[in-house]
Amino acid sequence: MTGCVWLRHCCCTLGKLRYGKDGREIFHPLQEQWIKGFVQLLAEDCRWLFRHGKVNASLFHTLNEPKFFIQPPLEKRNWLIEPLDLQILRKDVEQFEQQFKVERTLHQQLIGREGQRLKSFWHSDNYQSVLMGGREFRFGFVQAEIIRALHQASFTDNPWVHGKILLDKAGSRSEQIKNVFSGKPYWRECVLSDGRGYYRLNL
Repeated sequence: MTGCVWLRHCCCTLGKLRYGKDGREIFHPLQEQWIKGFVQLLAEDCRWLFRHGKVNASLFHTLNEPKFFIQPPLEKRNWLIEPLDLQILRKDVEQFEQQFKVERTLHQQLIGREGQRLKSFWHSDNYQSVLMGGREFRFGFVQAEIIRALHQASFTDNPWVHGKILLDKAGSRSEQIKNVFSGKPYWRECVLSDGRGYYRLNL
C-alpha cells in the first residue's frame, strides 16, 4: 500500500532521480509547480517511520506520475512526519484487500462510501483545521468539537448522531446545530443532515 501525507499549497520542485558519477542517486530538478494535495512517501521513509516512529522527509513521489519526484520548498525540507500524519487512500486499501483476500471489520472505516465520490479527510489535533475532499475548512472551538464527535461516529456502524447529543458533547448552549455554525456557511459541505435532527460527516 501507498503511504501519503497532505502537502499544503506551496511551490515545489518537480524532478527525477539520476545517478551521479559516484553511483549515488541525485535529484535533478525539471520545473517548479504549485502543489496542494496528497503526496506519496518514499518506501525507505515509510520503513523508517514504522521502525522509529518518525521520519524527516524531503522528497516525495507524485501520485499520478510515480516516476517523478517532488521536493518541497526550503522551509519544508526535512519535514518531520509522524504516524498520525500518514494517510492510506481508499483505492490502495481496496486493492490490498482484493489481492490478499482481507475482510474489513466495522472499526476499519475507509474514507468514501459505495456510490459516492471518494473524499480524503484530514484534521488537526483540535479539529479546528479540516481538509475534506481537497478543501480546507476552519472552525471555532465548539464547532470543532462537533466535527470531532461526528468523525468518531463515522468509525461506527451508525455514523448519524442527533443534534442534541452533538450540542451536549460540544458544551454548546445553542438549541440548533445551524446556530453553532453561523458565520461558517461552508459547514454544510462537511456535515449532512437527514432533516430529522440527525447529522453525519459528508464522507
